[in-house]
Amino acid sequence: MSAIGWSVLLPALLAGLLVAATHVPLGKQVLAKGIVFIDIAIALPMAYFMAKVVRPGLRRVMLALVLMPLWASYLVKVYAWRVILQENGILNWTLEPFGLTGPGFGNVATWLVFSYLWLPFMILPVYAGLD
Repeated sequence: MSAIGWSVLLPALLAGLLVAATHVPLGKQVLAKGIVFIDIAIALPMAYFMAKVVRPGLRRVMLALVLMPLWASYLVKVYAWRVILQENGILNWTLEPFGLTGPGFGNVATWLVFSYLWLPFMILPVYAGLD
């Protein structure tokens, strides 16, 4: 990545981390920071790959795949995750043969759902800055 790309990207990322660290009540800071860090860890390589590595034709397909979750309603996506994570949901059904269970409706499920919901909002600005 060029120095200009980092000079634009790094202050924005640090500002986002600062807001997440200071404007969230103490009890929820770990959850919020975890969501921000996981989204950054997924969004940076994905946006870089989309902007610098992939052919233009495949780049449009990947961009459409990132935008596709934004076309659905927030409540529909949350309800879908609720169905997936419930006790007799598809996640537990898939993990049952291995003797494992899903996270239920606790902090891990909250972290998983929020990371999924907010990931496109992390990928798109980073991609736009790199493209």
